[in-house]
Amino acid sequence: MKRLIGSFLVVVLFSQARAAVPEPTSVWEFNPPDTTAATVGAPLELVGTDKEVAGVVAGDGAVQIGEGSYFICTHGIAPNGGGTKVNEWTLLIDFSYPASSRSDPPNGYNDLFQTNPTNVDDADWTINSSGAVGIGAVGYSSTKSFTTKGDTWYRMVLVVDNGTRHDIYFDGVEIFKGNQQGIDGRFSLASTILLFCAGNNQDRDDAPINVSTVAFWDKPLTADEILAMGRAGDSFFVRKGASSPIPGNGQKDVLATADVSWTPGAYAATHNVYFSGSRDEVEAAAPAALVAEGLDLDVTTLDVGQLDFGRTYFWRVDEVNGATVFPGEVWRFTTEPYAYPITGVTATASTWQAGMEPQNAVSGLGLDGLDQHSTDIKTMWTTTDVGPHWIQFEFDALYKLHEMWVWNSNQVIEGFVGFGAKDVAVEYSADGQTWTPLTGVPQFARATGLATYTANTTVAFDGVWAKYVRLTISSNWGGMAPQVGLAEVRFFYVPVKAFEPGPGADAKGVSVEAPLVWRSGRDVVSHKVYLGTDADAVAGGAVAAQTVTEPTLAPDGLKFATTYFWKVDEVGAADTYAGDLWNFTTQDFASIDDMEGYTDSEGSRIYESWIDGLTTGASGSTVGYMAAPFAERTIVHGGSQSMPLAYNNTTAPYYSEAELAFDSPQNWTAHGAAAVALYYQGVTPAFRELPSGHILMNGLGADIWGTGDQFRYAHKTLTGNGAIIARVNSVHNSNVWAKAGVMIRQNTNAGAVHAFMCITPGGASAGNGASFQRRPVVDAASVNDNSASLVAAPYWVKIERTGDNFSGSISPDGVAWTQIGAPVSIPMTGPVLIGLALCSHDATAMTGADFSDVTT
Repeated sequence: MKRLIGSFLVVVLFSQARAAVPEPTSVWEFNPPDTTAATVGAPLELVGTDKEVAGVVAGDGAVQIGEGSYFICTHGIAPNGGGTKVNEWTLLIDFSYPASSRSDPPNGYNDLFQTNPTNVDDADWTINSSGAVGIGAVGYSSTKSFTTKGDTWYRMVLVVDNGTRHDIYFDGVEIFKGNQQGIDGRFSLASTILLFCAGNNQDRDDAPINVSTVAFWDKPLTADEILAMGRAGDSFFVRKGASSPIPGNGQKDVLATADVSWTPGAYAATHNVYFSGSRDEVEAAAPAALVAEGLDLDVTTLDVGQLDFGRTYFWRVDEVNGATVFPGEVWRFTTEPYAYPITGVTATASTWQAGMEPQNAVSGLGLDGLDQHSTDIKTMWTTTDVGPHWIQFEFDALYKLHEMWVWNSNQVIEGFVGFGAKDVAVEYSADGQTWTPLTGVPQFARATGLATYTANTTVAFDGVWAKYVRLTISSNWGGMAPQVGLAEVRFFYVPVKAFEPGPGADAKGVSVEAPLVWRSGRDVVSHKVYLGTDADAVAGGAVAAQTVTEPTLAPDGLKFATTYFWKVDEVGAADTYAGDLWNFTTQDFASIDDMEGYTDSEGSRIYESWIDGLTTGASGSTVGYMAAPFAERTIVHGGSQSMPLAYNNTTAPYYSEAELAFDSPQNWTAHGAAAVALYYQGVTPAFRELPSGHILMNGLGADIWGTGDQFRYAHKTLTGNGAIIARVNSVHNSNVWAKAGVMIRQNTNAGAVHAFMCITPGGASAGNGASFQRRPVVDAASVNDNSASLVAAPYWVKIERTGDNFSGSISPDGVAWTQIGAPVSIPMTGPVLIGLALCSHDATAMTGADFSDVTT
């Protein structure tokens, strides 16, 4: 509970501490590069493949598991609960799935896990074709009116205490209670289980599923503990060691000038940092790798100096608290290369044989992931017997060349015939007309004729500028056949222009406070940045340049909803290299408070920032709900949260307000802002009778139809015969099959028998008119008769009961009535319920209706 108001008008304010979550037995967070690594416990074993996908929030690891793939999981829980298996346990899975999963073969199911890898006396939990979660033999959450939907992250927690509990929670809320199994039964875990697989390792229900976190506990958690774990992406356990490394673990192409940073562990007092090009040194905490010792707790970034290009570094952060040291995980990253491969290359040649064209030599066709070249002749270039033999390469731009790697002709018969180039003259040109011989060209090494062959000749260009390179081959390695050939050639260039801009080229919705960043060219002294709204002026350098020494600039005064153009000229010791023209468009507006940052934890709850009248006693407002989650998570305007604000202006001081105090003065006219917008959605009263006689109602529910109903019902008791008449003045169009009307019903059970005369929204030309609906048999399907013509509110409706016979009628004026369909027999016993019914036809969208002239 959030807060209580005492019965003697004394306001009692208190905060109920959230239950502490026990430490998990095992946790996997699917962070690259090794998505099978455990945060706590043993690593997973991947069968098949996974692929990285976006996580719950930016920076979260997540993978997608699809057809034929799953994880073998050693959960680390010893047998318990009086059996030989794990009988008491809790499982957490943060997951989502593509919306297309519901129609994927074979049956639109997603696998979650199975409790025994041999599929013997086990249970297979899945998401079925309707999006409900559960197990076929026991039941799915749809029986409790809960289903999932695509492209939405959920935190599912399953609690099993065999013989006692089998509960499923979503985002802290219990959504299902299943049948119980006995000790060592189907719900008991073997020592290893399968994640995202079901059915004797067949992975039969194989629609893709995304997973961000999996965790196990060796006991059934309580409802309070599960509520405290929050929703998908929320932290739920104490991290003793450092976490969240920057650069990310396994990240490649990291700036050679990058710092390293991390998030401290929960018990850290100081940090020791180990950093080296040797993994062994870091793992052993070797003195040579200790680059910082006893760093203060608030120091979480370290300058490790200028790093080598193209090298992999290893590092870890040990968290120290007195005599206790929490050794950190060994992380790694690889710095940017000094030179990059040229990807836009066109090859021509003197001659070639069919299927062995010159373009093969720059296509990568014969290379595998380890840069090993195959022996397939159709992936190489080979000439005819007509000389002289040459091959020429044209690049997509003028480049400062660094070097060329050569994979020589690698046919299986290479060791006997020797088609591979041996003595080669290399020339280069900027325009394709004037050619310059390259000096110091080595003899090209012979290929092995094996599928494991890698490049074994490197030709240095030492920074010459060229758009064309020509190789003239005067001899081959065999010396017998006149033909020559090459398997692959790769050129590398030295970047001298600015590249990889941030914001990216043609980016939209860029923050007006975002810095401009870019990758710097090599050997640059300074950077001249041109920025403006005129593309030609920026491209021509007609706007004032700002000179900076680091590859970043914080522009001043960017306007909302404006397209900007910019370029960076790189200034070297000898030359200046003009940059490309980039552009971006700024955001249309900036959020003052988007309500996304509030949580259910003490200190960051929504009512602790937005101060309401319930706190101060100064007005009639109440911010947030009385129990967690305190923010609204269904009725939102973008994002995932909004702020509930209840008000009561019926007593002094007769107004309601909530106040947010900013840490610093705000300028809401900056960046060209001309207006302030507030998005809100009012909630109509559940039931309110006005002095005018009108009754206002709201309603939320999937439907009044099928075998079970969800709706709001304002009713009283009817004994014997009777009728109810009402004028439906209006009904909000939450759905074209939203329904407002009068009903007689046996009871409030979802599948109860009833008769219902309703009006739908949408107007006389676009709606569904009036409908006389009923369920004549308990838990059976509903039936209906619709009005012959489309009618719309305001309109009168009536239900009449005579014995077990019911009829429904409509009227434009309450005088002239038209019966819809024929009277029907619906057996009802004892006192029944009679009243007003309202349904939104959407379990996530509220509707409202205005009734009047209600008589019974």
